[in-house]
Amino acid sequence: MLSPSAAGLLDLSTEATLGKTLGEVLPRDHPLLDIVDAAFGVKQTLLRTNVQLRSSGNLIMVRVHLLEEQHRSLGALVVLRDPESVAHLETQLEYAEKLAAFNSLSSGIAHEIKNPLNAIVIHLELLRAKISAESPAEMNLSIITQEIKRLDRVVKNFLNFNRPLQVNLQEVELFPLIREVVNLAFTNAARFNVQILVEDRNGLPKIRLDRDLIKQCLLNIVLNGCQAMPQGGELRIESAIQKGFLEIRVKDSGIGISPENRAKLFKLYFTTKENGNGIGLATVFKIVQLHNGEILVDSELGKGSTFTVRIPLA
Repeated sequence: MLSPSAAGLLDLSTEATLGKTLGEVLPRDHPLLDIVDAAFGVKQTLLRTNVQLRSSGNLIMVRVHLLEEQHRSLGALVVLRDPESVAHLETQLEYAEKLAAFNSLSSGIAHEIKNPLNAIVIHLELLRAKISAESPAEMNLSIITQEIKRLDRVVKNFLNFNRPLQVNLQEVELFPLIREVVNLAFTNAARFNVQILVEDRNGLPKIRLDRDLIKQCLLNIVLNGCQAMPQGGELRIESAIQKGFLEIRVKDSGIGISPENRAKLFKLYFTTKENGNGIGLATVFKIVQLHNGEILVDSELGKGSTFTVRIPLA
């Protein structure tokens, strides 16, 4: 028996391996065969062995547990562990937990700021009514009003981000949804002289997801991609079914993201833009998490970035 995850690591399919031995589905020189043979040879469980997979180049950890009953061999359980993928998932899980705790605390603080802010606006208008338009103090009041409005926008954005989202799953055709995202981003793309190209994959099955949330998620990624190409260029949107996941890839040919910024990309309020608020990609991360998915970023300075959203089909 072969699990889908193990099949993915070994570059096999579960259907093609049914009823076959390990030696029949793996090449003769595959390192996993030697490890399993060694476990049966010494009749001992091998708890941990590192193996370099030739198909993917990944370094995986292998454990072979011998199964016996009344001193009679029944076979073996082979456990494969990909440390790189585990570390990536642990990082995203840790961030999601911190984000949830931070949301709970900060939403209360934001409400406490909003109440006195409203009182300040009211009294500021009353004060302005008592001062003539020619008064030197009018300029100071205008500056105070502008700063209060800016603070009010920050608090509103913060409250919107922290508001609990209800996920409404439904059967959705992906290609029309992507076309809607492209139409919404058209004006912004034209301003940056960016051409958006969509790979037409009408053959994809309907996917269960929240249409509005995924649209918001993809729109944020597309707009970020457009803004990453100040000199113009191409932005490609591709989609495919890969090993039980729907993958949506958004590729830009922009300025790229430095390794140090890549690690902070989805953190709330982190931004490299002059007028950015640092909420867009944090919202993307939150939406993907609500779909039990993951988001991957591959980027190289000067060559562009690829954002991959992976959503489980089940």
